[in-house]
Amino acid sequence: MNTHANTNPGGDGTETPRYAIDAQNVQLTYSDGTRAVNGVDIQIPKGEFFGFLGPNGAGKTTTIKTLVTLLSPTDGKITVNEFDVRTDPRAVRESVGYMAQETSVDSELTARENIRFACEAYGVPRSARGDRIDELLDLVDLADVGDKQAEEFS
Repeated sequence: MNTHANTNPGGDGTETPRYAIDAQNVQLTYSDGTRAVNGVDIQIPKGEFFGFLGPNGAGKTTTIKTLVTLLSPTDGKITVNEFDVRTDPRAVRESVGYMAQETSVDSELTARENIRFACEAYGVPRSARGDRIDELLDLVDLADVGDKQAEEFS
């Protein structure tokens, strides 16, 4: 059985993706031998809402980080919106949004530097970064204070 795609119910024979996230036997073992994720299988259909529930230390955050390419699984296969997290991580990151439980802003960097870092991480071409940074600072009403350290913001 093909769990990645199903035939279009319209009958035209085209393949449509079945899962927004398809993770099979995902494992993550740290270099010290600690296994943080052990054999996780998740299939989340497109358009569905899904939440991770479990006790502290169960591996929820670590699993999510493998799904959004912040950590690389040591075994298993993950596709997100049909992109493989190992072979096409940039496409995965461009196709999802992720908000961490803790802030990911570096308080010692300026607002402009924090956005520049994100631009680099998401592959914004160097030639477009300046304009994109200005656009985003303007969007959140920080254009006039973009060169202040983030720790100065409330």
